[in-house]
Amino acid sequence: YSAPFDVASTTTVRFRAYDRVGNEELVGQQLIRIDTVAPTTSAAAANTSGSVHWNGSGAVFYRPGGSGGFDLTATVTDGDSGPQKASFPAIAGFGAGGDDTTVPYSSSYSYSGTPTEPGAKVVTGYDNVNRTSTATVNVTADSTAPSGHSATIAGGYYTALSVAVTLDNGSDAGAGVNPASAVLER
Repeated sequence: YSAPFDVASTTTVRFRAYDRVGNEELVGQQLIRIDTVAPTTSAAAANTSGSVHWNGSGAVFYRPGGSGGFDLTATVTDGDSGPQKASFPAIAGFGAGGDDTTVPYSSSYSYSGTPTEPGAKVVTGYDNVNRTSTATVNVTADSTAPSGHSATIAGGYYTALSVAVTLDNGSDAGAGVNPASAVLER
C-alpha cells in the first residue's frame, strides 16, 4: 500500500506485509502525532542594569543619555509537538537579537547614549512543527523626572527631638517613582 491517507488526530497506525505465498510479518505500529495548535508565547525583561527599568507588565524603560542593559526572555509552551525556539528582535542601538533554542530563552541588549526610541518589539515563539505565536514588549525612552514629591509635618512647635514626617512619593508617567530613592535632609 503506498497511497496517502488522512489522519485527523494523533493516532497509532498498524501495518504488516504478506509475501506472494501468504506468509505474513508481525504487526508493526507507528505513532502519528498531529499538532494543529500554535504554541503560547510570553515575553519579559530580566537582569536590568544601569539606566534601565522593567515595569513587570510589558515595558522596558531607558533613560536617554545614560547607559544600561537588559535581557529579553521568552516562555514558549506547546502541549503537542513541544517548544522549539524563541526568536528575538534586532533593536537598533541596543542589540542584534536572534534565535535561541536553549531553555530558558533569552537575548541580551545594552545601550549607551541616546538611541532612537524603539517602541513595540515582537518576540516570536516556535513549536516543533514551526507554528508560531508572538508577544510584544515596548522599549520606551523616559527622560521626564518624577514630580509631586512632598513632605508633610504636623504644624506647631515640638518639645521632643523626634518629629514625624510623612513623605509622598509623587508620580512619574514613565518608568514610575523609585520609592527607595527618596532623600530627606535637614
